[in-house]
Amino acid sequence: MHFFLSKMLNINALIKDIPYVGSYGIMLSMNGACMSSVWTPLTNQWALDLWPHQEGESCWLHLTQGCLNLAHKTVIAIAILVAAVVTPFLLLIDGCGYIDDKATSKGASLPMERVTRGRAQSQFSTILDFYGKGAKTNQGVTFEQVLAYDDRKLESEHNYIQWLFPLTRKGMHPSALTNGKTMRAFKERPELRKKMLRAFNRMLQFYGFERSQSGTIEESALFAQKAQNWLTPNNHNHLRITRILTSLRKHGLENEAKQFFQALDTIYQKYPSNITERTFHFWKNAAQ
Repeated sequence: MHFFLSKMLNINALIKDIPYVGSYGIMLSMNGACMSSVWTPLTNQWALDLWPHQEGESCWLHLTQGCLNLAHKTVIAIAILVAAVVTPFLLLIDGCGYIDDKATSKGASLPMERVTRGRAQSQFSTILDFYGKGAKTNQGVTFEQVLAYDDRKLESEHNYIQWLFPLTRKGMHPSALTNGKTMRAFKERPELRKKMLRAFNRMLQFYGFERSQSGTIEESALFAQKAQNWLTPNNHNHLRITRILTSLRKHGLENEAKQFFQALDTIYQKYPSNITERTFHFWKNAAQ
């Protein structure tokens, strides 16, 4: 520091500046002759005013440390500024995926390359293959194998209901989705609706219902036994029932959905403490 000031002020003084690395960072050790008696008090006082120090300490040492501290704070400020600029940009990029998810959950038909992120196979064709071509689920079972499950397995397994009764929103299995194309296929092809009706009848048996001769849905002789699987407040089967009602209605089986809801309404009136009002509200909306 003395070296540069002596050159700028054209003062002939012998200054020896020896840089070294101390334990706390880079500092300058200044040895040699002082500047002229005219300028030394002025420059020292200027440094003292900027970086006060204790008596006996070198003001130039404090000046050097102050410069280093200033540089350190400048680097931190730049880092904060860069983060403030880059972070919103990254959030915007991530938001694109979020938008796709939200649109898919509402049933929108998005281009396959956007939904599957480059996967070759259409996830919307999987349901049609499962119902119409005997394709297997992600767990390696076919439609007929699922319908052969006993009650215990229907209760314990949680990866088949999405395939039997698909919805437009994502569940446990992203491949088990439906959309406008799939729903139109079910409404136009009786064989697909017939297979979904078989799946529905199997679930009715599981819940303790049966079809009467008039076509209505009523309690079966085994209802008391079967109801132990699902007729309790906030049971996970209540979510399954909501799914079944919604999927039936969306795939051309509106009458069956209404009949099922009427049977559930009767059960709700008989066992109001076993079904929450919120659950019944979901069922009502799903059937309409």
